[in-house]
Amino acid sequence: MIVLRLLPVILSTLLFAAHLMRFNGLPWAIVVITLLLTLFIRKSWIIRLWQILLALAALKWVIIAIELIHMRIAFDLPYLRLAVILVAVIIFNVFTIFWLQNRKIQSFYRNGGEEL
Repeated sequence: MIVLRLLPVILSTLLFAAHLMRFNGLPWAIVVITLLLTLFIRKSWIIRLWQILLALAALKWVIIAIELIHMRIAFDLPYLRLAVILVAVIIFNVFTIFWLQNRKIQSFYRNGGEEL
């Protein structure tokens, strides 16, 4: 089932939306969650679109990690746990980008899902 194969994409998006909701407000979180609807479009360019979006999200996570770690260091607060969590989130985002190269996901979007 394609929904299970797209679960990493969905989880990455929901995690980023949760961050946006916490720091930027509900409207931006809704925009990001609404982008999940594009996964219903069975065109080959959707995979590239999501890889770009996830790469931008991973870049944003890197910026967030650097800023938060600098802030914690400046206030002489522990930062190691924060760093480990954010590095795990970044790795998961990058993993998701490569996960979209999965043969079955590619064929679902290339051929309209006939092979699944």
